[in-house]
This record gives sequence, structure tokens and C-alpha cells, in this order.
Amino acid sequence: METQPLLLPIHEVARLLGIGETLTRELVKTGELPSVRLKRAVRVPRLPLDKWLERRTNGSRLGAELAMPSAPPPRRGPRSRGAPPPTGRHPKAYKAKRDGRLA
Repeated sequence: METQPLLLPIHEVARLLGIGETLTRELVKTGELPSVRLKRAVRVPRLPLDKWLERRTNGSRLGAELAMPSAPPPRRGPRSRGAPPPTGRHPKAYKAKRDGRLA
């Protein structure tokens, strides 16, 4: 007889629920999904997960919330568009320094 672990890692919970790890981590972070922190490791207890899923399937909120987050993630400024990281110098100054024109 095979015993089930009491605590499941995030990737296993995501696989069991059929959702992505990112959404699973978001549900844990917001406290919607029960979790336990052991030093740096985050685990989801199997029994509370089963109860959580049972509540969700008997309730009216299953489906859309598990399939997609409520809103797309916010854009994070100019770096998300491929701009170079902020450095304090103009990019031409780096080129000039590389070419020996700037001390």
C-alpha cells in the first residue's frame, strides 16, 4: 500500500489541479490556498488542499478563477520593453569610454 505525502510541493499541487505553477504560487501568496512554510520551502498540506478543492467544487466560484488570474500582470516600466538597465550614464558615454575618448 502506497502512502501519500502529507505535504506537497508547489509543482505537484499545480500538476494535481491542472494549473500552472505561477498561478499556484499566486494562490498560496494571497492565502487563498492553504500552505506551510518550512524555512525557505513552501508546501501545501494534502488534507486542507482536498477540503479547499471540495469547497471550491461545491461553491459557485470554480473554473474561471482557476483557469486565469483576475487581471493581467502589470507592466514594470521601461525595462519590460527591452530598454537597457538604468546605469546613471548615457549609453553613448559607455561607447566613448570604450573607444578611449572618455576618461
